[in-house]
Amino acid sequence: MFEVADTGIGIAPEHLPLLFQDFSQIEDAERRQYGGTGLGLAISRQFCRLMGGDITVASVPREGSTFTIRLPAMIRSDDAREHPVASELEQVDQ
Repeated sequence: MFEVADTGIGIAPEHLPLLFQDFSQIEDAERRQYGGTGLGLAISRQFCRLMGGDITVASVPREGSTFTIRLPAMIRSDDAREHPVASELEQVDQ
């Protein structure tokens, strides 16, 4: 388990369900200054799930956010080979 916490602007509870969706951005003046495509967290969640884990968030507006990544302690290599991404990663390593 990994946790990353910040003391930034935080995220309102009504925006949390959208946080891991592709191209999702919270539209308000305070957040527009940070930019981004809205893909970072969606891609992060996909990677976590490919490895048998997940990523979650807890946040309090004006106090900050904590992102928690949970991954299994061990991934069987024969399971990874069944997924198309595994063969692509093996090609990069060679």
